[in-house]
Amino acid sequence: MGKKQRKQKAEPPPPKDEEARKKEIDEIKQKLVMSGLAEDLAQMTEIYEIMETFVTTGQSAAGSIKLEGYQRQLDYVFSSKARIISWMKMRYTGAAGP
Repeated sequence: MGKKQRKQKAEPPPPKDEEARKKEIDEIKQKLVMSGLAEDLAQMTEIYEIMETFVTTGQSAAGSIKLEGYQRQLDYVFSSKARIISWMKMRYTGAAGP
């Protein structure tokens, strides 16, 4: 009996380039505009800053931002890995309390 042959690990795919990141973020921005949210909200400017940082630096980001007054929350994942598609979804958080 001989030694067991070990498989070589595949190289990880290269990270997304700036053009691919920009394309994904542009699609997400279009969906935000179609949702009818006002762009001048403080929370919206925060998410736009996070998107711009992701496009320019390629640093992955994930989290959620509460939209006051809308009873909604934005959950997002911006990944620099080529296999993972960046996404954002709006979630209903329930009725506001008294």
